[in-house]
Amino acid sequence: MDRESKLKALGEEMKKGIELIRDKKDKEGLEKLQPFAEIMRAGDAKQMRVFVNIGLAQLRLHDIEGFLQTYEDVQTITPANEKEAHLKKEMEEWFHLLMERMAGDE
Repeated sequence: MDRESKLKALGEEMKKGIELIRDKKDKEGLEKLQPFAEIMRAGDAKQMRVFVNIGLAQLRLHDIEGFLQTYEDVQTITPANEKEAHLKKEMEEWFHLLMERMAGDE
């Protein structure tokens, strides 16, 4: 398998993870995306779409600590376009809703 084929296969795995989360199969989607997230964190080459989808899955699975870490990651990403800016804004809205809910639980 040449380098281009390997990269294409990795891209397909990432796409599958995002699709699983979109289909509300959060646990399976996280299992596919977490290895990519770790590589991106280490290489400082984070992709907005990957991290926002991870954050959504973590919220739905009630992984608050994981969500907060992912939220921090998203805050370090500069949106490359309008769509990424919208994704970042959604993540910020989820964060604020979570904070409001946690404050109400006290």
